[in-house]
Amino acid sequence: MIKVAVPVASFQSDVYEAAVLALAEARKPAVILFPHSVDTWGYAPAVAMRGGFGCATDVIDVKYDGGDLVAVRAVYAEKLHMEVDFPERETVVLTVRTNVFKPTEADGSPAVSEFAAPQTQARTEHITYIEPEQTGDVDISQAEYMLSVGRGVGEEENVEQFKELADSLGFTLGCSRPIADNGWLPKSRQVGQSGKTVVKCKVYVAMGISGSVQHMAGMKHVPSIIAINKDAEASIFTIAKYGVVGDMFEIAEELRGHFS
Repeated sequence: MIKVAVPVASFQSDVYEAAVLALAEARKPAVILFPHSVDTWGYAPAVAMRGGFGCATDVIDVKYDGGDLVAVRAVYAEKLHMEVDFPERETVVLTVRTNVFKPTEADGSPAVSEFAAPQTQARTEHITYIEPEQTGDVDISQAEYMLSVGRGVGEEENVEQFKELADSLGFTLGCSRPIADNGWLPKSRQVGQSGKTVVKCKVYVAMGISGSVQHMAGMKHVPSIIAINKDAEASIFTIAKYGVVGDMFEIAEELRGHFS
C-alpha cells in the first residue's frame, strides 16, 4: 500500500492526475485500478492518454488470457458483454464498477510506504459543498434478502401490502425503476443500473418485474432469484433459479397467511 499526500483538502482532478502519473512513472505498474465514479471520470482518461496506457471504463470483470490482461464490460444496454485487450501496452488503466466484486473476508496487513506527490497548480478551486437532502431510509446494497416489486403492483396503494409481506418474511423491500420514478417508493430502494446493486443479497424475490436489462444489472448475480410474474415470457425468468407464473397478489396473500 502506498500513501500519497496531496497538497489539497478537497478533490482536484489536476492534482490527482499528476500524482497518479508520477506514481506510475516511479513504480511502473501493470494495472492501475480506479473506482468507476464521478470523481474518477474527471482524471482517469487523462491519466491513460498522457501516460500512453491502455484504458477500459465501467469494467465488471478482469481475467488473464495466457499472460494478456482482458477486461470485460457491458455494452448495448447490458445486453452483451465485451472483452477488451490491450496489445503492446505495459500499463493498463481500468475503472471498475462499484459493487460487482465481493470484498474478501480475510484480514490484510499490507506494508505501507509513502510517496511525495508533485506540486501541481489546479485549474479549479473548491468553494463549498452542499449536502444533498437525505431521502434514503435503507441501504439496499447491504441487504441479504430482498423482495422487489415492479409494474405488476399496479397502483401506489398496493405497495403497502408488499411492504408488510417483506417485513413478515424478514426481507428488505426494493423496487424497479418505474416504482421509484412514480414516487411510490424512495429512490434509495431502486435496484438496477440507475439504482443500486444488491451486492450482498443471497435471495432475491422479484414480484411483477418483467426483467429489463437495466434492472437485472443490479441483481442478476444473486445466487437464488425467485421470479413471480403472470407473463410466462417475462425476461426475468431467464435468470431466475425458481419461477412462478401466476398472480402476484394471490401469491402474496398466500405467503402472508403462511407467515403471519
